[in-house]
Amino acid sequence: MDTIDIELTTQEFNGYSFISKLKGFILEYNNVKYIISIHHNLPIKKILHNDIELTVIINSYWSEILILEYNLSLFSIYNKINISLPKNNTQLYFNNIELLVYNIVFINIPFKFPYIACKIKNEILIDQIIDILPSLSGSPVFNKKKKIIGVFSKFDKSNNTLLFIPIYIVIKNLTKNNNNNIYTISKSITKKTLYHYNLKLNLPIDIYFMLEGDDSQTLIINKHTLFYIIDTNFNATKSNNFRILNMLNKILPKDEFFQIIKQFNLIV
Repeated sequence: MDTIDIELTTQEFNGYSFISKLKGFILEYNNVKYIISIHHNLPIKKILHNDIELTVIINSYWSEILILEYNLSLFSIYNKINISLPKNNTQLYFNNIELLVYNIVFINIPFKFPYIACKIKNEILIDQIIDILPSLSGSPVFNKKKKIIGVFSKFDKSNNTLLFIPIYIVIKNLTKNNNNNIYTISKSITKKTLYHYNLKLNLPIDIYFMLEGDDSQTLIINKHTLFYIIDTNFNATKSNNFRILNMLNKILPKDEFFQIIKQFNLIV
């Protein structure tokens, strides 16, 4: 089986709770298997698969990603991913449906975030699947090489667009030390966008830091001839602002630059 049926039961509010039917899939990353799904920013009471309660490993605060402990069998295990964002008109495959990428869009849900926006290649199929699309949230989308590109989040009825969370967001949740904070920068940088080498896209600076920020994380940002050495200042007040440690007003030799990267164990 390719995907896992999941039920997310929300916490009670005024005596009521809500059950969201989702999908999930098994991803093997760094030799560890996880169940990947999404939470739609709902407050979670419990997660079930066929009346079996699943253990939450990561309930991401900064994204919609939900990562659960792997304790199931008889499901396909995926270990091939492509973290770069696909170009427009790239053909993708979702639930045996052919899609075409038409844009990368930024949506506030609840934080401004990049989504892969796709159209169904054969528009005749829209009416056939529109009713089941909500229950497919959490399903993977693949490229022609059968590598996972993203995770289905939602369908925009206004323009018949499917929105996918890039698989890079899943990987960031797996590799961050702390997924319970929104990381920002405490001192402004003139540059409004930064090029993200993994996504291969210029990102607004606030989104860049939200993606790459972490507890005590240090980043080196190349701004033309300036190299900003930035870290996350976590002290007794649990601030989640970046602070600039140093600015190098010169172009560093390649070897010296990579020595700094190695020293701080950076992701650039």
